[in-house]
Amino acid sequence: MQYELNIEEVSAISRKLHFVVAASEVDTELNRAFRDLKKKVRLPGFRPGKVPQNMIEARYGQQVRGEVSGRLIEASYREAMVDLEVTGRPEVEARGEVVRGDTLSFTIAVAVRPQVEVKGHKGLAVQMPVATVTDADVDSAMQRQLASQARIDEVGDDRPVKEGDLVVTALKLMNGDEELASEEGTMLHTTMESYYPGVEALLIGMKKGESKTEDIQIGENAGFEHLRGVSCTATVEVVGIQETVIPELDDALAEQLGFEGGAKGARAKVKEQLQTFAEDNGKNAARVQILEKLVETNEFEIPEGMIQEQLSALVDELRTRRSYMGQDPNGLRLNDNEMAELRGRAEFAARASSILTGVARQEGIEVTDADMDEKIQEIADARGQDIEAVRGMVERENAADMINARIMEEKTLEWLISNAKVTRTEPKDEAKDEPKAKASAPAADADAAFNAKMKKDELLAIAQAKGLDVNAKMKKADILAALQGA
Repeated sequence: MQYELNIEEVSAISRKLHFVVAASEVDTELNRAFRDLKKKVRLPGFRPGKVPQNMIEARYGQQVRGEVSGRLIEASYREAMVDLEVTGRPEVEARGEVVRGDTLSFTIAVAVRPQVEVKGHKGLAVQMPVATVTDADVDSAMQRQLASQARIDEVGDDRPVKEGDLVVTALKLMNGDEELASEEGTMLHTTMESYYPGVEALLIGMKKGESKTEDIQIGENAGFEHLRGVSCTATVEVVGIQETVIPELDDALAEQLGFEGGAKGARAKVKEQLQTFAEDNGKNAARVQILEKLVETNEFEIPEGMIQEQLSALVDELRTRRSYMGQDPNGLRLNDNEMAELRGRAEFAARASSILTGVARQEGIEVTDADMDEKIQEIADARGQDIEAVRGMVERENAADMINARIMEEKTLEWLISNAKVTRTEPKDEAKDEPKAKASAPAADADAAFNAKMKKDELLAIAQAKGLDVNAKMKKADILAALQGA
């Protein structure tokens, strides 16, 4: 398309684009529009396609010129955007009239991503809190793995009910003369009862065949709505007791769980996984410290459009988490304080992203074809798909630029870490907690603690360490999805 473009720099993040589209382009588009319209117009006394041009222009001229103006503006702007990093929605501030034989002038105001000249990004002093993995840590992680192999056993008649047991109970709930519930045999969980919370406390210490009557209050979280918070008299009889038995780790079970080297090899592998997890968490914390320091020391204007992009991403992330929790993602409602907190994180992310882009430009950090191949292979492994299928998906969804940007951020963060003065420390207080990093910091999120290249058993160990509801029978892709949604 033939046009003249003059870019006016209003501020560091604002531009006005002054376009003048050639008269020949205006005439071509007008002729095409009227020609197409002539084929469709139906007027009394004229055959289809035979309505005189002057009648069409008189009746539909204003409408056609408006449509032509819109198409010329859109086409010119889209072509010009190849060399501009625009963020947010462009705004047409002024436009001339579409007149045959004349040029079309218009002005579009846009916000552009800031070109930050980053200062103080080399030699930053940061701490990397890396927890030391103890035998107790390995025991706990191993128990979580063994829990996937747990079995339910009947308890002998002499053993009383303990916390954690499943109890078959004859149950009756009365409110005066009103019968609220009557169950000849219902299974109650002594630590996670959902239908009759409040009853399970009566069962602790009772033996099979014993009964008891006491006044209780049903919990507000009861599965039966009519019982929530109700005070009543409960009569319970223990019909049967079952317990969850977690097997001891031996060589055969270790092999069944996918470990090599028997029980000893299993413990060694779990320790290695936990140490890797601790190292990655420490590096993640150090990355966030770097970003926080650079955001604090580098002041620059940030376009509202960039903040809104990050804010939308954070809200989408919250909706995704609700989906993983079995909740309706469309039911997400945020109050003013929650939105203000999210906006603060969004602004931090937008500033951090601009800083990373600046560092990459200043230090000549680039994404190579090999980097792209490696990332696409990582995606393919995570999804359990063939790499060529993922390449096709990336091409169809025009996702290459997004993946490229993600790789660039990761490489730039790695460069910043390697050029920082890093001091390894022990985490404070909750030594095994993940660092409370800003979730909005680009490439400084849970990805640092795990990645799609890990084996299934490694991902399983990390997921179970996080307390996620996963097991060895799940597919690797499902375990990874659970971790990404945590």
